[in-house]
Amino acid sequence: MTAKQAKSIGGKQLVKAATFVFVLYEVSLLYSHTQGDFANGLLFFIDAQMNGYFITFILLFFITMFLAGRQAGYNILLKDKKFYSVVFVGAFVSTILTLAFFEIAMLLISYSQPQVLERSEILETFFVCFIVLLIVLILAWLWAVRKIKLIKTNA
Repeated sequence: MTAKQAKSIGGKQLVKAATFVFVLYEVSLLYSHTQGDFANGLLFFIDAQMNGYFITFILLFFITMFLAGRQAGYNILLKDKKFYSVVFVGAFVSTILTLAFFEIAMLLISYSQPQVLERSEILETFFVCFIVLLIVLILAWLWAVRKIKLIKTNA
């Protein structure tokens, strides 16, 4: 197997895992927006999806997961690195990068509209978001790396 093939397999598997995480996030967001008045909640949900910061954030999330997945595929299929070390390092790096993108967006929003968000509120939510996102991404990485390992054993 070549390095290009290994990276391609890793990138595809992590994008699948990221898509699953994103769909779960979107379903939970839609549910929370439409709990009271369905029509207004749906309009608010659609409006939130069209936010430039949100679109940029999601694009950066998928790019991060794809690039990290390429590295994971290379490390597992060619370098024979340990399964769990790839999972935890990948999930931790993905979490840090994703939250860095998120925090930068929130700080940009707070600087452009100072009364919307307090900077202390942004930093307080960072730690909660870190823990929740780390758990979700560890599960996604476990699934994706397991699929990569299955491809290795079948080849």
